[in-house]
Amino acid sequence: VRWPHGSQGSFAVNGNHEMSCGGGAYFNVFLHTLGTKSPRHEQLTSFFCLETPHWHILAIDTGYNSVGLPILGGIPWINTFPFVGANCRLEDGLIAWLRELKPQENIKPTLVISHHQYYSTFNEEVYTLPAKQLSEFFPNQEIVWMWGHEHRMAIYDKFSLAAGGGLRAYGRCLGHGGMPIEVSTTGSFDPSKAPITFYDASTHQLEDGTPVGRNGFVVMTLDGYTMTFDYRDLNNRPMFVERFVGKSK
Repeated sequence: VRWPHGSQGSFAVNGNHEMSCGGGAYFNVFLHTLGTKSPRHEQLTSFFCLETPHWHILAIDTGYNSVGLPILGGIPWINTFPFVGANCRLEDGLIAWLRELKPQENIKPTLVISHHQYYSTFNEEVYTLPAKQLSEFFPNQEIVWMWGHEHRMAIYDKFSLAAGGGLRAYGRCLGHGGMPIEVSTTGSFDPSKAPITFYDASTHQLEDGTPVGRNGFVVMTLDGYTMTFDYRDLNNRPMFVERFVGKSK
């Protein structure tokens, strides 16, 4: 399988499926093909920061600690024990790197990208420990946080959880890129858990009659302090556009 790369370069974050097989394919093979093309800068880690004069794009690795011990790590009450469950904790090396990067001193509007969700209105487990770890670096600052993991598309208003250190984020679940999209039924989500503003509930049937949701993707454009998200379906038809306009310190 050959993954198409961008004309200027490509980057990729780590996820739970990569770690289910030990991470060998991601770390030993795929990672070495990533980075910028000209000049050539290889992506060396499963986390990175892209920076413009106006924005930070910060990708973190929630996948590395997302699997836990086989079988035992999937049992909810056992999952709460350290070193057994999968809490998506950010590795010490990532935190040390952030302390060198010092985003709390070089304050810019920030887009955070991860595989796992900080919060969810659906009946899914949430992973608040990465947010709590990040809160040290974004005191009194709002961020845009884009994640996947859940096989659906959902847009949230600004929200924070106490268990996440009170980190305030505009959550964007973009987990509808490739896998068959789960169809949520009545009772499978609770808007009181997180302030959802849009959920793509459109469906179609596979050849065997199985109902699935609509796949899609987002095109992000940066123009100074303006970050634009152009959401499109699998046929490249526009769904809607939103813009975040940051400001200087």
